[in-house]
Order: sequence, then structure tokens, then C-alpha cells
Amino acid sequence: MHVHDAAIAGQRDSRRPAGVAVTRVDAWTWSVRLFKTRSAAASACRGGHVKINGATAKPAQPVVPGDEVRV
Repeated sequence: MHVHDAAIAGQRDSRRPAGVAVTRVDAWTWSVRLFKTRSAAASACRGGHVKINGATAKPAQPVVPGDEVRV
């Protein structure tokens, strides 16, 4: 790991308080059974059908408690 990579790895998402679990939006939408498969959830994200707090979500975008997810 390079020094720059270590600095990036040590950063945390400013939206999330310490100790709060983060989940990918494609995995979360699949786990709450909005989609039958995780790949279908990822495809919906790539197609622009999933929004987090009003913004289009990419499959790997993190979801934290308090976020509004629309499908």
C-alpha cells in the first residue's frame, strides 16, 4: 500500500457517524427484497432507477441509516 493509498483508506464518509454500519445500495435493495437478485439490483442502479436522497445511485454507493432510498 502506498502512502497516498493509506491516507485515503483512513478517511471515512463524512455523512456517517463513527460506529455506524455501511452497506452497498445494490446489496441493501436486494436484502430487503426489492429485487429478486443482487445483479438485478445492480442493473437497476446502473439504469438510473434507484435514488438515494434524490440523487441517482451507483451500485456501490453506501447506504446509511436515515437515507431515503427510492426505487
